[in-house]
Amino acid sequence: MSVFNLRTCAPAGALVLLMTFSHLSFGCEWSVKNGWIRFVSASNMGGAYAEFSNDGKSEVVIDTISSPMFAKIESHQTVLKDGLMKMVAYKLEMSPQSKTLFEPKGKHLMLFDPIKPLSVGDHVGFMFKDKMGCIVESSFEVKEII
Repeated sequence: MSVFNLRTCAPAGALVLLMTFSHLSFGCEWSVKNGWIRFVSASNMGGAYAEFSNDGKSEVVIDTISSPMFAKIESHQTVLKDGLMKMVAYKLEMSPQSKTLFEPKGKHLMLFDPIKPLSVGDHVGFMFKDKMGCIVESSFEVKEII
């Protein structure tokens, strides 16, 4: 039986821990705040909204959005085209020192096939990764909109 000795393993363990988590949100120059999900009682799709901020000096391109609660997530924008409101794919790019607001009837995250039904007040974790590999995690609250 081997024994874990914290004194002898701490420096190596700390280095592995630092290398593992150095790319998470505390090292990124962008953030996701005030996230919420529009509650839909009986649907295999939903919408999510948030404020994305780039406080850095470089452009940020978010290329991966995921959550363990949904089979697929896409970034969309609602636009008026040929007299009709349509959803089109939206590439989430942020200029330096900018904010991008995802809100109803505009930019939004389209959530497909929830793993289980959601209830008002639930909190759902999301992971966003930019093209440089920086990861930001955020919790979105399920809200009922009347």
